[in-house]
Amino acid sequence: QLEPTVKSCNGVCNSRILCIEAVPENITVHNNNNNNNHSISTDDDARTSLISISNSSTISNKTLSIKSTHSESSSSDSEEPEVQSQSVSSSVISNLSQLTDESQMWLGLEDGCCLIYNCNDNIRIKKNKIKIQHVSAVHSILYMDNRVFVSLANGHIYVYTRKNSTWNTSSPRVLSIGSSASCPVTKLLNVYGKLWCAIAHCIKILNTTTLEVENSVDISSEAKPISNMTLLSKHVWISLQNSANVLCCNVSK
Repeated sequence: QLEPTVKSCNGVCNSRILCIEAVPENITVHNNNNNNNHSISTDDDARTSLISISNSSTISNKTLSIKSTHSESSSSDSEEPEVQSQSVSSSVISNLSQLTDESQMWLGLEDGCCLIYNCNDNIRIKKNKIKIQHVSAVHSILYMDNRVFVSLANGHIYVYTRKNSTWNTSSPRVLSIGSSASCPVTKLLNVYGKLWCAIAHCIKILNTTTLEVENSVDISSEAKPISNMTLLSKHVWISLQNSANVLCCNVSK
């Protein structure tokens, strides 16, 4: 078995890279048989699984329980996201219409920029295909359901869509999830078709179809923000900043 090796190490920007996300290409295959015309896409299949949380707010059949070594807070934030259209200053290095169906790599920077590269390009000699400037640092990027969600330090989430191979960078949907600049959306996670957004020590669960918050849960009674989340089977593992505790959430599809 071959060990991984570093093929290249290149400086691509003058700001710290806070996150990175792979975005697959669009692939559509058509069958020439008239009786069996079909298409195959690499985009994520839409998922209809629902998750609800056992908390002081509205609860339905499914439950989510949190195991930890310390007590939990029962308070929850019921604030709904503000959905709006907002123009973003974007510098397109090459014409968007000339983008081919290639997998891409999105880099999120501390200065608020998103740099988009085609994975087949040699970034040592080629500049980024697209450069999107946001008003705040980019904390997390997540590809989901043929869209890219970008969370910022000011509590906003930008939702980018594409048609064929062209991303709409000029007018994304903007969701106001965090309450202020002091509550950045630090982490995004796809949990069975729902978007989990980490804000301070709280998780807000976003319906990606309606782009509305379905539930909000305080994960910890400690005043420590969530630093990382990952999903394995029916469990979400959560770590807190500057903490030795690991929280395990049981989730149901």
